[in-house]
Amino acid sequence: MKLQLNYAQTPYALFAKLKSKNHPALLHSADTSNRFGRYDLMSADPAYAVQWVGGYLTLGEQRIATADPLQLLGEQQRWFCQQLQSTPDTTHAPFSAGFIGYFGYPLHQTLERQQRAPADPTGLPDLQGGFYDWAIVTDHQQRTTCLVTDTEARQQQVLRWLEAETIDAVVEVEQPAQSPANPHSNPQLQASSPNDRYTTAFAKIQRYLAAGDCYQVNLAQHFSAPFTGDSWQLYQRWCQQQGAPFNAYLDFSLPGEKLQDQRVLLSLSPERFLEVEGRTATVCPIKGTAPRGADAAQDAALAQHLQASAKDIAENLMIVDLLRNDLGRICEIGSVEVSNLFELLKFSNVQHLVSTIKGTLGPGIGVMQAFKALFPSGSITGAPKIRAIDIINELEPVGRSVYCGSVGYWDRSGRFDSSVAIRTGLISKGKAHLWGGGAIVADSQCEAELKEIQHKIGRLLTTELN
Repeated sequence: MKLQLNYAQTPYALFAKLKSKNHPALLHSADTSNRFGRYDLMSADPAYAVQWVGGYLTLGEQRIATADPLQLLGEQQRWFCQQLQSTPDTTHAPFSAGFIGYFGYPLHQTLERQQRAPADPTGLPDLQGGFYDWAIVTDHQQRTTCLVTDTEARQQQVLRWLEAETIDAVVEVEQPAQSPANPHSNPQLQASSPNDRYTTAFAKIQRYLAAGDCYQVNLAQHFSAPFTGDSWQLYQRWCQQQGAPFNAYLDFSLPGEKLQDQRVLLSLSPERFLEVEGRTATVCPIKGTAPRGADAAQDAALAQHLQASAKDIAENLMIVDLLRNDLGRICEIGSVEVSNLFELLKFSNVQHLVSTIKGTLGPGIGVMQAFKALFPSGSITGAPKIRAIDIINELEPVGRSVYCGSVGYWDRSGRFDSSVAIRTGLISKGKAHLWGGGAIVADSQCEAELKEIQHKIGRLLTTELN
């Protein structure tokens, strides 16, 4: 069932009426200036909550032992969609019912035998989300907002929620905070290890590169600070300072829990991980970063320098080749193609080189088989992927949790879309966590890599947390 609502240019006021419900979820195109930023979708009160912890996938009240949570999630997705009463609305993109959630980076250990990852500082499940039977979907190209529900009873329930009064729906931020000269000087979000530890890890990666172990390794830094504030207000401030086309706010706190017990994901990702539409699988890796300029002339000069950078082009091409290989494992022979190579895309705080690789899924290959072949994205591990992951696990002192995993949805129609969980913060156990990283290749310079982290997340580091 579909009901037209007034077009919502931003999702904040609508979502504020839902965020007190169980497991509210918002996938949000906060930056609609490029081709990725088209849809917002939101939902709450899933029919079944889902998480994978300690070898058990929990679906509502049911716990199922499994060593392969992704395969089991696929089975449960099919089961859930069979329970829906309405006929799928194939004319309505992109989502009407299905799974919304995240896939944590540590899930890679269920796919390959690898060196054990460092401890996760958040304690969050490696996979978490819900099966939702309704959604509010905004199409910013068509300037429409629709409520899509499985039953009339659910439609009336959501309309009652939307009619309810709410306060503090939108946070106003007049001027974004300025990035510090050094992200480590931030008095709130502090690096989990001294700057010299990053330098030591960087030097060891250079030795691995010289020895031929790998061609590229992504090295990340972890930042954290005490947090007992309002995560929804923090998310809005982050969006206003650094919007992106694949933003997400997923709240897994229980209604009425204390602030120090909240468990929330806040992501401002510019990068698509995997999209499956029909039989076409698409990945869009980002490699190559430059800051935005203070004016149009400086912005254009920085873009020109990025596009001419042999180092950045090499980084991008390495990952394009890696992902072509990953897609080749699950796509029809001869169908994998690079439709965009080194495309320059501008975002609120940075500009990136983005490539697009597509392929036609082979016979019998479904969404989860494709996901497993590609996860985690080579753009945030390095090449070759398996060796790069082992090096990351060896050198990073803190586990990545959801960071560098994926966030997205899987619609009942079979459509799947997901981001790479970069520019991603987590609220858990009374702390805020944030990561930033970049690719290390043979001609990388340590100080330049630290500056790149600042370009990517500097504004988020300086945001007033509480």
